[in-house]
Amino acid sequence: MNRVLILIFVTFTAYSEIKFDGNVGEDEWAAADKHTIDYEIAPSYNTAAEHLTEAFITHDEKYIYVAFKAYGNKDYIRANIRSRDGIAWQNDHVIVGIDAYGDGRYYIGFGVNPLGSIYDFKATSFNDDPDRSYNIEFDAFANLTEYGYQAEIRIPISSLNFPDAYSQKWKVAFYRKLYNRDNEAEYLSHKVVEGGGCFICQSDKFYELSGIKKKTKKRLIPSITANSVERGAEDNVFKSGEINGDFGIGGEYEFGGNTFEFTYNPDFSQVEADESQIDINSTTALRLQERRIFFNEGKDFLSSSLSSVYTRSINDPEYAFKIFNRGEEHSYFFLSAEDQNTPIIVPGVQRSYSGLLGQSQANIFSYNYNIANGQNIGFLATNRAFDGGGNGLLYSMNGAFVLDDKYSLRFELAKSDTEEPISDVITTEDEAEDYTY
Repeated sequence: MNRVLILIFVTFTAYSEIKFDGNVGEDEWAAADKHTIDYEIAPSYNTAAEHLTEAFITHDEKYIYVAFKAYGNKDYIRANIRSRDGIAWQNDHVIVGIDAYGDGRYYIGFGVNPLGSIYDFKATSFNDDPDRSYNIEFDAFANLTEYGYQAEIRIPISSLNFPDAYSQKWKVAFYRKLYNRDNEAEYLSHKVVEGGGCFICQSDKFYELSGIKKKTKKRLIPSITANSVERGAEDNVFKSGEINGDFGIGGEYEFGGNTFEFTYNPDFSQVEADESQIDINSTTALRLQERRIFFNEGKDFLSSSLSSVYTRSINDPEYAFKIFNRGEEHSYFFLSAEDQNTPIIVPGVQRSYSGLLGQSQANIFSYNYNIANGQNIGFLATNRAFDGGGNGLLYSMNGAFVLDDKYSLRFELAKSDTEEPISDVITTEDEAEDYTY
């Protein structure tokens, strides 16, 4: 009888539930996969990390759980309460990178600093620079300890895209940024070789799981918006203007590996506030991050070192829809939108000139052939036709190839063709080579 009781106790201890509170208890994480972040990749190059960092990963039917124990360096920890993605600079933090397809086409990073402020991004194999405007649902807790700090991250499985298969093998990587005696240092769970392929491709860490269910997305989201403007009168009493109301609808539907998403009469003013940018002495138009929810998923198809696509130029659409598919080898993306107020930018010698035209039709198509280990070759085409005449076309081709363990090749070729509309929305009298803008 005593033996049976002991067996039950041990089994319960090993598989106790994760208490998502930022405290990484030994018992609750005993059954999780454990890794260590062993290498310093900056400022040194793949040398042994001075301070120990332990990382854990496990899951249940609803969530992926990740935990960190960051040892040492306690007196030099830098941490502040920041807005989302604000911890990427001047803050200690830890990150887990997850490539749910395991082929290096892209990975999503989930990070947290010692005070619980979060950070997420998406990075493609073609361009390892993270897209910090990408947002995904997840939670995190963290707190300082006597040995450094600890953190827990909880990611809903329903918010991830992954192959529709019973058995999954996800590639993962673990990262830590710290200020080691006031010098910024970066630790990584695997060695990384510049030129040896994409960042996540070089990881030798995997997380295997089975039996998780991929939920088919079926959403229909109606919306009603209303606003009124108050203005000060001569008697210093605010007077309300008329209430302007509007109705919109959006939805998302998955079928046969495809994702279809649409929006009609969207209220794109309801977005996260843009960070301030200084435009003094700027010779080109400012680019703002794309934070509108409709454009969030699928942006990796438009990744470009030449910044070939700027979706924020789809300003005020009457409607927009997109369809994309992440096949094992073949992936494609198509977006179409009818814009009611179209921004136009004319580049000049010393500065750019901009104005708002009327309606236009915008179309974007992207195709990628996925090869193993983050290698791919792709094609991108965009078209924008203005109702008042004129259009802009762009074609580009890109690819990424690993030549050996030290060298890789990435290329992007693009050609644009523009027929200027006949319009007076740009009123400057400046000239360039005898032509007015």
